[in-house]
Amino acid sequence: MLKHSLIIALRNLRKGNSITILNIVGLTLGLACSMVIGLYVVQELSYEKGFSKSDRTYRVSTRFFGSYNATSSQNLASVLSEQPEFEVATKLSKVFNGTVTLEGKSFIANNYYAIDSSFNNVFDYELLYGVRGAAFKNENSLILTTEEAERLFGRHDVVGEFLLVNDVKSEVTGVLKPSFYKSHLEFRALQVRKTSPYDDFFWRVLGNHTYAVTYKNVNQEQVENRLDQIREDYLFPSLSKMVTQNTLEEWLENPTKGPDLSSQRIADIHLGPRKVRELAKGGNRNAVLAFAIIALFILVISCANFINLSTAKASERTKELGVKKVLGTSRRVLIIQILGESVLHTVFAGICALGLTELALTLMQSYFPDFITLSISQYPIMILVLIAAVVMVGVFAGMYPAWYLSSFKINALLKGQKIKGFSGANAAGWFRNILVLAQFTLSATLIIGAIFILRQIDHLQKMDLGFNDENVLVINNAFDLGERGADIPAFLNEIERLSFVENTATFFRIPGHQDGAVKTLQELSNGKELYFDHIDGSSDLIEMLGIKLLYGRLMSDSLESDQDAIIINEAAAAHFEGSNVIGSKVGDRVVIGVVEDFHFESLRTEVGPASIQISENRIKIGIRMPLTQANISEVSDKWHTFQSKPLDYGTLSENYGGLLNKERQIGAAFTLFTVLAIIISCLGLFGLAAFAADQRLKEFGIRKVLGASVVDIVSVFSYDFMRIIGIAFLISIPLSIWGVNQWLQGFSDRISLSVGVFILAGVLAIGIAFVTILFQSIKTGKLNPVDTIKNE
Repeated sequence: MLKHSLIIALRNLRKGNSITILNIVGLTLGLACSMVIGLYVVQELSYEKGFSKSDRTYRVSTRFFGSYNATSSQNLASVLSEQPEFEVATKLSKVFNGTVTLEGKSFIANNYYAIDSSFNNVFDYELLYGVRGAAFKNENSLILTTEEAERLFGRHDVVGEFLLVNDVKSEVTGVLKPSFYKSHLEFRALQVRKTSPYDDFFWRVLGNHTYAVTYKNVNQEQVENRLDQIREDYLFPSLSKMVTQNTLEEWLENPTKGPDLSSQRIADIHLGPRKVRELAKGGNRNAVLAFAIIALFILVISCANFINLSTAKASERTKELGVKKVLGTSRRVLIIQILGESVLHTVFAGICALGLTELALTLMQSYFPDFITLSISQYPIMILVLIAAVVMVGVFAGMYPAWYLSSFKINALLKGQKIKGFSGANAAGWFRNILVLAQFTLSATLIIGAIFILRQIDHLQKMDLGFNDENVLVINNAFDLGERGADIPAFLNEIERLSFVENTATFFRIPGHQDGAVKTLQELSNGKELYFDHIDGSSDLIEMLGIKLLYGRLMSDSLESDQDAIIINEAAAAHFEGSNVIGSKVGDRVVIGVVEDFHFESLRTEVGPASIQISENRIKIGIRMPLTQANISEVSDKWHTFQSKPLDYGTLSENYGGLLNKERQIGAAFTLFTVLAIIISCLGLFGLAAFAADQRLKEFGIRKVLGASVVDIVSVFSYDFMRIIGIAFLISIPLSIWGVNQWLQGFSDRISLSVGVFILAGVLAIGIAFVTILFQSIKTGKLNPVDTIKNE
């Protein structure tokens, strides 16, 4: 009997009608979308999971006056390794302005980290080539990723090869095995360096990222207590001699007066609050939450559709079930058959969803690179989740018709009576209405959310940065010009002779880049204390960036007094008393000008007090010019007359564009999945409308005989659906307001919630629903009453 039921189920699936096909297509789309989004959420939550000790590995950060830095002193790792709470500690630093030379050919050493020999005891990377213990043992050993080995050598098996890193001979001792787990350590190569000796002076230099692994019985509170002790025993005694004049008691009463240490689990770094000098850009916790909600919404919508249509279509099988009962089929067998067919449909949809998911991931790599790098094959747990979801949906979809229809008496089934008129029919109708209400509530919520997200991203793109980031070439390795940049002036003289160059400037840090950004507490001439973000550069930096001077004057290299001058922004000037701050002091420097506020950090961050001052600490060059390939080539030619190393350059717009790129990807992906959710909802609504029309054919036939027009039929047929859609939209408003407010909290400059958006979303939701059922309404209204009223 079970074999017979399976044959019948496969036959019904093969000859499935349009509603059955729509039902399976909708579920397939829903499952595929949920899996794609689920992979993104899993990817964002799985950072650092590839390390066996990640649950007890901490990064120690430093609050240095007003700046929360991801870095710390190079002394810290050795001190931590001596403490009873820690098993091992290590430190690393970025290799800036690095050059790799191989057989006379030079490459830019992007994302090279300098590490110590204990690095692999904290981060246990697997090696594709090389011996793990030996690879990290010797000074100047070099461990490459497969991508870097391919770039330099054209192959992966390169252990034993030699090359120069910043003119230091280094041996490749290992090639790392690729891992699908992601990490905030985004590097191309690791260079083992000799551990520097302990020196009190280095407590004031925040040049290293320090990580420590605790013993298994140590919690974070104990870690923090130990860091407080290190602050008192090491940090304060050293810094009190050089930086602060406060006593330890004054320091502890007001921590902003001096540095402090804090711990952060490495698993929390990616989605945690951003600090200065992070190794990677990091993720967005709100975005992960938003996508998790979308995945849940889409899954609920698609499952609601499937259950809705499955229970509706089941009532058309009354005669089949009646005949089987006459032939002696038991109720248990009927229940198994109906449940089996429902599960078979969901299994078929699940198989299709797997293939569609892999196809979607491939396509997304083209349009959203690095947005999702996982695949189903890399994360098989998703397949288990899919199987569980498929079986659950199949059982729920088949449970009601299986138990309900199998309980009918034989005479009712053989008459072909539909479910209306029997006990429980009203419950079935209410059940379907609730599912329609739920899915369109979620769809309308997504529509409203998508509109606000796109408006916020458009607002960010159109935001006035306070400076002109277009047509500025940035040379990142200007420090390579001569001994510690000694040839920079001569190089700039040559560059400024080029006809297409408008102006140039040197600087330590470009806007939007936090390397080297440290806020310092400065005393104003009115006695107030204020944290400043400093931008150091040449006197023509403001002109090159196109920052608007409000009053006062710009700096000049020809005036010796300007070496101690400072220019501040509006946010800083607001803290001075009176309308004119010219001549006032910030620390030991005299204010000579005030410029408009400009964004020098993330666009999510409010512009704070900033200062611009002349400094010899210049490692980058900015050149304002038309960014054509021919012009860049001429600049490169000039470079190579001074330096044989390759020119490492970028553009200022790329730097800020990178800050917006992830927001654009999130907005585009959110919109895409919202559209798919609406399509899935419409598929279900279309199928349900077709079923409802079939149920009311005789009613509409009688109405036409009594004089009803097609318009009357359409309005009567559409009323019940549109009423539900309208209620769904009203319910979605408070849901979307809460969700959008949660999203916008991460932006200092945000759009306001406008009534127009809700009206537009309402029109879209109701309009899409009406268009979906309009075809079925007109089709039903045009039927000949003779065909619909006649009995068998």
